[in-house]
Amino acid sequence: MHYFISETALDGSVYSCDKICISGKIGYHFLDVFSSELSSFLISSEVGQGIESEKYPFGYKGLKKYTYYERFGVRFFRNNFDLLLSDDTSFYFAYSHNAQIYNKNECRWKIELNPNKCMPCEFVSNFINLVISRSKPSSVTISQMDIAIDFTVSRFNVYLEKDNRIYTKIDSGTDNVTEYLSKHNENGFVKLYNKTKESNLDYDLTRLEITVKDLSYTNFKSVFPKVHIYNNNQMTFDDDRIDSLSQNDQIFVLLLRMHPEYLKKLTDRKKQKFRPFLSADAPLLEPDINCYVNLIEKVRDTFNVPK
Repeated sequence: MHYFISETALDGSVYSCDKICISGKIGYHFLDVFSSELSSFLISSEVGQGIESEKYPFGYKGLKKYTYYERFGVRFFRNNFDLLLSDDTSFYFAYSHNAQIYNKNECRWKIELNPNKCMPCEFVSNFINLVISRSKPSSVTISQMDIAIDFTVSRFNVYLEKDNRIYTKIDSGTDNVTEYLSKHNENGFVKLYNKTKESNLDYDLTRLEITVKDLSYTNFKSVFPKVHIYNNNQMTFDDDRIDSLSQNDQIFVLLLRMHPEYLKKLTDRKKQKFRPFLSADAPLLEPDINCYVNLIEKVRDTFNVPK
């Protein structure tokens, strides 16, 4: 896996910035100058298709082309850019929000990208620096970030508890199950899925993604879901309580450890009976405060975003 900005937790899981939205404001009196500079920068940076392989060395990453379009709904930005890089990754930039189109004081903008895919790239860094350098310093902020947590465990052995957030499940068979909590782009949106399948890896990797709009650790911890990691290779029963379960019940517990989603189908009496045996080998994944704080600091430093 390629990580542009990452931190390794004490439990071996890797925290990374999977997507980031940077927002800010440009003084309205400076908007014409900014628009002209942006146009010149894009034109001078663009490399035509089929040319970059001749002009640049192997591994070069720059702007292949960009697409400009306008949107007029009150929820959208007027000026929009989809920027395609030479390795076919892309990012998004927009400015002049329609809700403030007649505001003569300031112009809002937004950059949205996945650093793990788009960076390192000199063009992307220069683009972000250009926009931020023309903005009001106090206005530049990280308005949203997707924190990805990767752990080398089969998706088959990971269980997400439901809570009061909206729950959605997409089952594509075997261990290729994707689960969601909350709505996309909301603070506390959760996605748990099989990264091995998505990225065609030759080893087990499960990814937990959490969207945060408040970067404080307090907020991150408050939206952190209850995720159990089962170790089917070391399933054991408490010897002091083993006699309390019949052989049939022991088989039930083993099956529930592999498929904890079936617990809800049991009677309340059975749930109470089996529940103590289900958590012994399935500890909760705990957020790592130092890992998270260090990651946020790295992200702020990389993109020159003040606290």
